[in-house]
Amino acid sequence: KITQQQQQQAEIEKRSGLRVNLPSGQAQEIDPSKASLVLVIPINGDVNVGGKNIPDGELDNLLRAAFTRDKMTQVIIKADKGVQHGRVVNIMERAKGVGLTRLAIGTSGS
Repeated sequence: KITQQQQQQAEIEKRSGLRVNLPSGQAQEIDPSKASLVLVIPINGDVNVGGKNIPDGELDNLLRAAFTRDKMTQVIIKADKGVQHGRVVNIMERAKGVGLTRLAIGTSGS
């Protein structure tokens, strides 16, 4: 049985050609009725949002715009398991910095 998350992940990979290996683990509860911003973090290169690469310098503007649209936007971070922890933390801190406090780490089902 394929989960919705795995299906979404497959869709993202199909569109973007990015292969992201997610560390398996317990996912936080994501409320599907709320707006969410999925940040895919590959080992090398820019963060990918909705199939588009976002240069690091533009990421804060994107986060700020998401907050302006909907203060309850959930930020879902899907980082390749090879990505340095510090990079993920940095992006989470930046999301919090603009007011987005609903953060979740996307994980692959084991």
